[in-house]
Amino acid sequence: MKKLITIIFVIIISCNLNAQWTQTGGPYGSWVRDLLVVGNTIYAGTQFSGIFKSTDNGITWTNVMLPVWAPITCFASSGNNIYAGTSGMGIYLTTDAGNTWTRINNGITNQSIVSLAASGSKVFAGSGNSLIYFSNNNGTNWTVVNSGLPPSNSINTINIFNTKVFIGTSASGVYFSTNDGASWNSASSGLTGNALSVLKIVNDGTNIYASCILNLYKSTDSGSSWTALNRPSFSNGVLLDGNSIYTVADGEPIMKTTNNGSSWNQLFSPSGYNTSIVKSGSRILVGCSGGIYASTDDGGTWNISNNGMIGTSVKTFSKMGSSWFAGCYYGTGVFSSTDNGNTWTSLTKSWAQSVINLINDGTRIYAGTNGNGIYMSSNNGVSWIQINTGLTNFRIFSLAISGTNIFAGTEGAGVFISTNNGTSWTAANTNISTAVVNTLLVVGSNIYAGTSNNGIYLSTNNGNSWTPSSLPGRNIISIKQNNNKLYACTWGEGIYYSFDNGNSWSQIKIGMTNLLVYCLAFDSNNNLYAGTRDGVFVSKDNGNNWYQMNQGLVATDVWSLEVIGNNLIAGTGYLGVWKRPLSEFIVDVKNENDIPLDFALEQNYPNPFNPSTKINYQIPSAEFVTLKIYNAIGKEVKTLVNEYKQAGTHNCELRIENGELPSGVYFYKLTAGNFSATKKFILMK
Repeated sequence: MKKLITIIFVIIISCNLNAQWTQTGGPYGSWVRDLLVVGNTIYAGTQFSGIFKSTDNGITWTNVMLPVWAPITCFASSGNNIYAGTSGMGIYLTTDAGNTWTRINNGITNQSIVSLAASGSKVFAGSGNSLIYFSNNNGTNWTVVNSGLPPSNSINTINIFNTKVFIGTSASGVYFSTNDGASWNSASSGLTGNALSVLKIVNDGTNIYASCILNLYKSTDSGSSWTALNRPSFSNGVLLDGNSIYTVADGEPIMKTTNNGSSWNQLFSPSGYNTSIVKSGSRILVGCSGGIYASTDDGGTWNISNNGMIGTSVKTFSKMGSSWFAGCYYGTGVFSSTDNGNTWTSLTKSWAQSVINLINDGTRIYAGTNGNGIYMSSNNGVSWIQINTGLTNFRIFSLAISGTNIFAGTEGAGVFISTNNGTSWTAANTNISTAVVNTLLVVGSNIYAGTSNNGIYLSTNNGNSWTPSSLPGRNIISIKQNNNKLYACTWGEGIYYSFDNGNSWSQIKIGMTNLLVYCLAFDSNNNLYAGTRDGVFVSKDNGNNWYQMNQGLVATDVWSLEVIGNNLIAGTGYLGVWKRPLSEFIVDVKNENDIPLDFALEQNYPNPFNPSTKINYQIPSAEFVTLKIYNAIGKEVKTLVNEYKQAGTHNCELRIENGELPSGVYFYKLTAGNFSATKKFILMK
């Protein structure tokens, strides 16, 4: 909880209330969960970044729905209605091509939706707990229609074929209904064993196809019987295109058959999770954890098609020469910028892996990945080679350079060293052989290794041996050094600092309302910037006091920070790179009142809660303030604050008693002058 300080105070030198974070031009990419083609428009639902839309067959994309704090799992459309299912927030509807979205959950008790289908005013929605919902009024109201369905099944897929509605379940095969779900009948003749786990059902107007674990099946008699098409794996997505059938699956190549499954051709292997495949115009598009791949020659060649889709998860930055490099997670690889982070270009289209760490020696750049070891480029990222000889663990969580040596920290196999620019590696693991090494830092002859739940280890002999040094039992995410001080970012305990090379540590967290700290950055004036799960905090007094600076920052899960030129650059967990001028952070330490640098609404604690929770907020100027509670459909249910407030940090308690409100998801909205912010909480009883 943030408290007013009486010893050290802050005066804002330059505080423009309109100043805020802005999104840069990339890096492009996002974890795409589903694709939908409606006329000349394609919609891409993502894991973390909301919904994107393309009106040029997937060449360029724009965001039409910012994150709703739940993955977009599935789509359906009927006329002008487009439905988006989410994992945790139910169903959203747009009737204006994605410009506005409305939640339509009346009657839906399980808001984790995994499948949708629509025809006319009728809509079906499947959940992960055997429930299937039906609406006959475009989603305004929903009822459960489960009669005849077995329990303990996920409704993985729904497809409307002629007069029948087909569903595919996770363990009981295919069912159909001819009466809008009033009753269901099995349609699994020919499906046994793993084939009873159905992932996707599609039809071409004549035949119906079911993608199951280990095979793809076809029915020519409206589901009465099924025949295997010799596709020796499961498929998350199936595209029927004339005589051609295309399939995609996690970690596997895109496959194609032109002879009804007698033989299959392997086309291309996007990295990561491959979830969906559609055709728009002459372009075939595949959605995967790295974004969109497209082919214009029936699958012969494939290229990334992510322009405008800013939904990357940026783990790390590294500067070499005049270029900045960004390493991105979820299969999007490495990007470079030559204009101080304003625009970004993909460098790893041929191996777009999940990059965790980047370092360079001034000539070569090294990329540590989650599962594919280490890549190296000696030509500024134009081409890359894998350099894994000697590694026994390919999850590379950290990299560091000490003189001519390179160190690699792994997940569960300690540290490895290379003395020949990564050509070969040997274990440097004495006393640290099973550690998860999240971060490495070289300071003179000392090498520090921050580990998961085992604190910090120290080597003073070039990695030949390691000793437990400090902060035992703590989960160390990052270690940095600045102005002769060491800083350790932790998972859940804020930041520690040391004046004596790590022999002793002190905790610094005053004003830091979220103690999951991913990263630190420093500017030339020794100001500190911390990236946390709740955005960016700044300290002007060596970390003694922290102030949240999130105005305009939509993506508040900040994984990486760097000072680039005159800006602070933030790599976020799901919306690419953001920037803010350093001039907006400048403050001076004086003997005056403690005034926040920015507006902020903090996450309530505890959350979920029953019966009470605390909500903190801060305002940098005196304003009329309202703090109101809304239910899941946007109806105001309670007012906590409705008065004029002085500048400062404030808190209030929300207490629910005597059944005043039912259990569920609620939203609380702070309005202060021209500023407003909304967050979500869960009331549990």
